[in-house]
This record gives sequence, structure tokens and C-alpha cells, in this order.
Amino acid sequence: MTYSIPASRFFRADVEYWDDSSQSYKPVVELVAHPSGLNECSAMGSAGFSAVRSDKFRFNFRLGFGESKYVKQVPLREIGLYGGYRIDKWLNKIGFGNKGIDLKDASHLPVSAGAAIDPASILDLSDKLDSDGTLKWTPPAGDWTIVRLGYTPTGAYPAPFSRDAPIGLEVDKFDREDAEFHYNKMMGQIKNLVPGAVAARVISNYHADSFEVGWQNWTEKMPEEFEGRRGYDLKDWLPVLTGRIVGDLNASEAFLRDFRRTCADLYADYQVGTFTQLAEADGFEFTTEPYDGPFEHLQAGGRSSFPLTEVHLGGEHHRPRDAAISSGHIYEKNLIGSEQFTGPGNWVNHPGSMKLMLDHIYYHGVNRMVLHVYTHQPFTDSRAVPGMTLGVWGTQFNRNNTWWHEAQGFFGYMSRVQALLQRGTPVADILYYLGDDAPNGGGNNPPVPPKGYDSDGLNNEVLATLKVVEGRLSLPKGKSYSYLVMPDHGRVTMEGLKHLHRLARDGATIVGPAPKGSPSLADAPNQAGAAYDRIVKEMWGRSSTGSQ
Repeated sequence: MTYSIPASRFFRADVEYWDDSSQSYKPVVELVAHPSGLNECSAMGSAGFSAVRSDKFRFNFRLGFGESKYVKQVPLREIGLYGGYRIDKWLNKIGFGNKGIDLKDASHLPVSAGAAIDPASILDLSDKLDSDGTLKWTPPAGDWTIVRLGYTPTGAYPAPFSRDAPIGLEVDKFDREDAEFHYNKMMGQIKNLVPGAVAARVISNYHADSFEVGWQNWTEKMPEEFEGRRGYDLKDWLPVLTGRIVGDLNASEAFLRDFRRTCADLYADYQVGTFTQLAEADGFEFTTEPYDGPFEHLQAGGRSSFPLTEVHLGGEHHRPRDAAISSGHIYEKNLIGSEQFTGPGNWVNHPGSMKLMLDHIYYHGVNRMVLHVYTHQPFTDSRAVPGMTLGVWGTQFNRNNTWWHEAQGFFGYMSRVQALLQRGTPVADILYYLGDDAPNGGGNNPPVPPKGYDSDGLNNEVLATLKVVEGRLSLPKGKSYSYLVMPDHGRVTMEGLKHLHRLARDGATIVGPAPKGSPSLADAPNQAGAAYDRIVKEMWGRSSTGSQ
């Protein structure tokens, strides 16, 4: 038995069923919604539980993820209770949410007899549809389930926007042509309005702030993109996108990993990559805060001109996001920025109250502060003071703040520190290999390095570029590390394993448990099993347990 509940915000819910024998409600499972952003994309949650028989179910809702500060209720859009087996947390695993997937958190419920669909029994009925969408098909004898899949916009729209402006939907982030259209209608218009010599002085970069527009898990060209990137057709696996099992549970989980991986690649290549190429061609940069979205965070940050993190004064984020800093380090970006000093406080903050946090952020690897917020102040009349703000968000860095003209020392200190940090190369001892699942959370994974040592996260894309130079793991531009630490989830693709093998042969120090198998269906045992086991045995002295 499984259930799913789309709602408009984050939530948790304890699910209970009525037990006739005890005449009371008994617990079934806890449902946790997956973060989906601050826009109109619904937050969804799903979970599986052993079958129970009852005509009454009760949902006790709690607000989650610090939401209680803003709202006091959970507005529901849909509740679904389904009979039959569904993959645990399948909604998040197919991309209806931006929470990182724990590869150790596979479906824990035993698969009931007859729950798995035989791939040979799946029929494609697309050619049986009339032009109006009516299905005309006479099924063979037996019981059949008709699954119809389609796609539609997520419903998210850009915000904030002028009250007088027409409201359009968010752009498809998995399509290069749509990204080019978006850029040309935004930055292209600005470039056309501002003379070139002026634009070079006043426009430094196009910035995509923290990802708050929810999930995306499809695009018109998804079938072609998937096959081109993963090497097999997704058509026969589409029922898995409804939580069902095709073939067996391990194969279905592996397909879901490949599906999420494709979403991440499309976002990095066609959203961040396209914006970066177009912006740099126009003489400025594209920056982004690469976390909390439907992508692989290290890869997304690496595709930008340089990544940004954020730390809030008096808020929930007291340290920089490791994903942004690690992506800047492993992709060897000269700059790593931070949105600073966001959060409530407004007119209360001053240089003295910000100095300690400023040094803390520099210590963690940031070398450029992007002040939040410097709002345009077009009015010179003293009656217009304090002028334009962003409400409660941000510290007011502008001439209408009382300490503005006395803050030269503070700004000078920032300039000197950043000038030195930007001339240096960050030093870290350890590369924590995170694998390449997506979305993958942020930064480093346990174990925490010993006191006095630093580390960065590593993905498959950068793993392929590593070389061993004098016993150290070296990036293309020369930044190097002493050790590579394996992930504790034990899932490494065949491609990743080959690169690890190459590095080990060349003298790299690799620490940690042997891989248990590949998370990708493209590396199924009948395709890569023997070669996979041979490499693992050569490196660790024992074979793997095979593909997931």
C-alpha cells in the first residue's frame, strides 16, 4: 500500500488507520514532503507501507522545514491511497522534488508476488490513439492496466515581477532553444538598450539566484536525450515513473537513477551552460547559486562562470553551502562568491555586527562578496528617506543608511582580503567522491576530515579529468589533493570505476570501502558485471555484489 499527497508547501504527516479489533487508530508510516521551491509547484510526498485493511485513514499534518514561521496550515490539493506495490518515495525518485536521494535508502518493503511487470508484456499503444486522443484498441484476453502518460508545464512563473507586466510561465530548463529565447528576451533586450561602452562598465554579470521555482522532470525531447545520454530506450520503462516495478526492483531503481541523471545533465548543459556561453560572448559573466534544484549541484556550479553561496544574518543558513564552494574548487574557478548579508535585520545591521560573519565566510573559501542588498535610490528629496528597500530581506547598503559614509574602512577591508584570496589557490587535502546521482545534496559527505584539514566534494565529471602527479591527485590547472575517499553508499558507475582504477594504477591514494555495484541500468550485470567485478577485486581484493 502506498500513498501520495501533493500540497502547496512543505509538510510532514503521520498516517494512521482505524483498527476494528482495538477500536483505535494505529500508526502506518510518516510522510515527508519533498521541498519544491517557493513558487506554484506543489510539494509532494509519497511513502510505502505494508498492506492494511481499513475503511478509515487519518492524516495528522505538521509543518516542516521551518515553515511554521510563515504559515499555520497545509493547503491540500490531492490525497491518494493506492493498492498494490509502489517503489518507496517514488515521487521524489522521479523528480517531483529537489531533495537529494540517499542511494542507501532503497525500497525496504518486500515485493509482493505478481507486483513486478514483465517487460515483454508491455505494449506501446501510441499508434492506437485518434487525433483527439481517443484510444481505439481491443485488448487480448486477460487483465490489462492502461497507463497514459503526458506532460504539462509545472505552473511555476517568474517572480517577483511588476504588477503591470504580463505574467509568463517559467522557461523549460531542459531545452537549449528555450534557454536562448529566454536570454535574448531578457539580457538581449538590456544589451540592445544600453550602449556597448556603457554596458561594459555597468553590467558585470547575469545572476540566477537560489533555485526557488520547483521541480522539473520532463521536456519535449526527453526520449531522444535520454537514449543519447544513457544508451537505451526509456519507452519500456515508463511505468516505473508511476512507482510500479518493471523487471525487478533493482532494475527499476537503476532506471530511476538514470532518469534523474538525465534531468541533471540537461539542466547543466542547456540552462546553466547556455546562459554562461551567451553571457560570456556578450562580455560579462553568468553566476548561479547551485543548490536546492533538480540538478547535480557540483556540475551545475561548474558550468557557470563562477558559483555563489549564501549566508543569512540571523537566519537558518549560518555557514556557506559546501556545494557551491566545492564546485568552484574542483572546476578551478578563480572566483567563488557569496550573497551577503541576506536575512532579516534590515536597518539593525552595521559593519561591526557583520565583521565576524564576514571572516567566517572567507575562512570557508569565499573570495568575493556580493552585497545583498544595494537597491537603486532615484530620489534625492530628504523626505524620501530611507527610500527603496526589499522589505525585510537584506542589509541596506546604500547612501540612505546612517553609517554608509563612515563605512569606507569596512569596504576597504573586504577589498584587500578578497584581492589576496583571489590571487591564491585554495588548499585542501581530501576529495570526497560523491558519485553522480542527482539531486545530490551539497558539498562533502562523511566522514568529516580531521581538525586542521580541508576537503572538497567530487563528481564523475571531474573525476574523469584527474591525473596523478608526484603521488597527488591533480586537476587540469594544477590544484591537487592527497587522498580520494570513496562514498559510503557503495554505488559507482562502470565509467567512474574505470577512472578510479586508472588513478590507482598511477599511484593515487584511494581510501574507503569497495563499491557494491553500479547504480545505473546501463551498467546491468549482463553488460558490465564481469569487468566490474574484475576491477573491484584487483583494487580491493574482493569482488563487488554486482549492479544495483
